[in-house]
Amino acid sequence: GKENGVHVHNNGLGEFEGNDIFENTEAGIKVETGGNPVFKLNHIHDGKENGIHVQNNGLGYFEENEIDLNALPGINIETGSNPEFKRNSIHDGKESGIFVHNNGQGIITENEIFSNQMAGMEVKTGGIPTVTKNIIHDGQDNGVFVHDNGYGTFEENDVFGNAISGFEIKSGGNPTLRVNVIREGKQAGVHVHENGQGVLFMNDIMANALTGICVKTGGNPMVKRNTIHEGKETGVSVTESGLGTFEENVIFKNASAGVEVCLGGNPTFRKGNYIHDGCKAGVLVWNNGLGVFEDNKIFANTGPGIEVESNGNPTFKANQVYNGKGSGIHVHDDGKGTFTDNEIYGNSLPGVEVYTAGNPTLRKNIIRDGASCGIFADRNGQGMFEENDIFGNAKSGVE
Repeated sequence: GKENGVHVHNNGLGEFEGNDIFENTEAGIKVETGGNPVFKLNHIHDGKENGIHVQNNGLGYFEENEIDLNALPGINIETGSNPEFKRNSIHDGKESGIFVHNNGQGIITENEIFSNQMAGMEVKTGGIPTVTKNIIHDGQDNGVFVHDNGYGTFEENDVFGNAISGFEIKSGGNPTLRVNVIREGKQAGVHVHENGQGVLFMNDIMANALTGICVKTGGNPMVKRNTIHEGKETGVSVTESGLGTFEENVIFKNASAGVEVCLGGNPTFRKGNYIHDGCKAGVLVWNNGLGVFEDNKIFANTGPGIEVESNGNPTFKANQVYNGKGSGIHVHDDGKGTFTDNEIYGNSLPGVEVYTAGNPTLRKNIIRDGASCGIFADRNGQGMFEENDIFGNAKSGVE
């Protein structure tokens, strides 16, 4: 058709089932101004614009439709519209799979969204969908892209195999991510940057090609009770003046550091994060990285529990750093840092090592029961050590 395939508006209703809607110049289906139709088991494809466009307070219920090969987003929801999409297949579009913007809403449940050329789902400019139990995979861009003051709740989705990030959040994007699996992406699991925000709660972020969570350039998410594991690089990377608050996460078995902070990154890790069994350092702060780490457990890492170098200057308070295969704390190559009231024990190498102009401040720490000495300073290592309790180590207390 030269316009829309189907146009439902001005409180129109209707049920449409088993139709083939294709090659229309405008949307395959347009719903607006209170239209509230039901579409089931239709094939909506090869349109010159959107597959389905819901605007101007449109509604509608869409179930088990196939929406593919459209030139613009497969589904476009905007201007106060609030349709429901359930168990549809949205794939192989030339742009995003679903686009929610300009205060659009929408209930998006149990759909499969895949192989689109842009984001599987894009949310911006006040869009606030509820997105539950969908499979979003193998797209040529991000799985989900929330930006320019987009919002939304994403819960119990399986997001995997996308060419960029599982979720990208930027420019005031502020979604809530709960109980999703974000896995096997070709870049980061979650990327928060350019003043993006967001709440990440109880997600399983695993086996991504780059870092599990990357925060930079003013990104400032709240990250709580997630598992971040088996990534091909770091578990969490906070860089380029990134921020973020991290509480009660479990970060383990990543190929590089469990947590990396550099280039002015300044996160807060508090209230019981577990950082363990990594292939390198538990926490690496370097290249002018900052950060506050309080009341975390850092253990059983292959490298140092905490490594600080090249003008890194973090604050560690009341952490437990133990049972590592390397040193408990290793400060070297102009690294700094303040370490207060930490308990450092049971490590295979010295509890604290300071080399090559490393210059930390350690006060009121317990450094005990290591397989080597308690504190080891060598090769122009420096530092201030006050009121530490050093005992039970296999070699010297201080060397």
